Amino acid sequence: MKASSLPLIKTTRRTETQTQTPLSLPLSLPLSFSSTKRANSSHLINDFKVMKFKNTNIHKSLLKKLEKARKTIIEDNDIFIDKEHKLLCMYYDKINEIKKQLLIETKTIDISYKQNLIQTNEFENFINKRKNNENHLDFIDIDYKYKIKYNNYNHKFINKIQDNINKELLQSFLDKQNDFLESLNLREIYVLKYYTYHGDIYLNSYIDGTFKPSLIKEIGDGIVDSDTDVCYFFYQFLDYFSVHNSYNDIEVPIYDDIKFINFLKENYLNFDNDIYTFVFDLYLRELQELFKKAPRTTEKMVLYRGIDTNYILNKSERGYYKTSHFTSTSLFAEKAFAYTKIKNRIMLKIIVDENLPLIFVEGITLAKGDFEVIIPLNSVLYIDYALKKVNYYKNSNEIICPNMDTTSIVNLTTVIYSHYE
Repeated sequence: MKASSLPLIKTTRRTETQTQTPLSLPLSLPLSFSSTKRANSSHLINDFKVMKFKNTNIHKSLLKKLEKARKTIIEDNDIFIDKEHKLLCMYYDKINEIKKQLLIETKTIDISYKQNLIQTNEFENFINKRKNNENHLDFIDIDYKYKIKYNNYNHKFINKIQDNINKELLQSFLDKQNDFLESLNLREIYVLKYYTYHGDIYLNSYIDGTFKPSLIKEIGDGIVDSDTDVCYFFYQFLDYFSVHNSYNDIEVPIYDDIKFINFLKENYLNFDNDIYTFVFDLYLRELQELFKKAPRTTEKMVLYRGIDTNYILNKSERGYYKTSHFTSTSLFAEKAFAYTKIKNRIMLKIIVDENLPLIFVEGITLAKGDFEVIIPLNSVLYIDYALKKVNYYKNSNEIICPNMDTTSIVNLTTVIYSHYE
């Protein structure tokens, strides 16, 4: 059995060996092979190709790229929720790049002006000045940095309402105003002071024929204003009672300022029309006299006024308008914008021609921070064009995009202050 089986085993091995394709076999087999043999041969050939390819540099490079891609997929799955999330993140990065072009760079315009030293204890300081026969106020220099919203992308002020500010021309205007204020005596200074806080309301109501003494109580809580500690129209009342020294058969204490002011506090609500007519007529004349000697513009400049009622022209048509009141404006658009109302924001952009009187009162005002410039009564304005709607820029220190909220829409009218009568 053993002897006879050995050849069979060898024969079998030879047969198996013969069926293996040597490495030197051609890539095609004889046509006489069966289909099964052709399939097996094809697999072997493909295996050989794979083995041969694995030893190439291309294979190694692809493996490295595949491994890198696999890691990226794993990392992305850890960071991004899905493809949409990844795309949105890419957009966000792009937005941040674009946003850099819109970022506001806060710059300043450095200006200086004169400010009187009486800023607190107004009543006491006024009485002491009068007692010591000091007829002028003391002033100090104030350096102010006006912050503007600026962006290097557009190289200009971002606000459609605010014009570019020429610092040299503005400071030249302020220098002339500083000299003017320092030249005024105590009475003249207080004529202006009265107007800057509540006095304008009292005077305009008198001009309009609607003034009542109760308005002083309603607005300022008395003839000595509770907010400012100023006795309104002191000099004008003093002039009246210097002539009419008796009131209700009682002598008026005109030679003692404190007693006289107490007299006014006790009786102002009961003063008749004759007294107030004298006071307001005199006050009005004195204010107009100040504008006759006020500095006049040497260059065109722009002022701003924020209102909630277009009192100049109800329909805001083109044409001339003569002011029946003194007009408060500001050097800066942002200050004027604060005086507009959400429901009906109206701003006047007032272009002032040359050789016209103006008075800058920030240095002596009772309402600090408005950078107020007063335009005189009987000024002639020309309405350049009717109201146009402007979206005010976002009340933000970030970007220069307009606020599309309806509460920020400004109705802008350009006005030319052309001459003064």
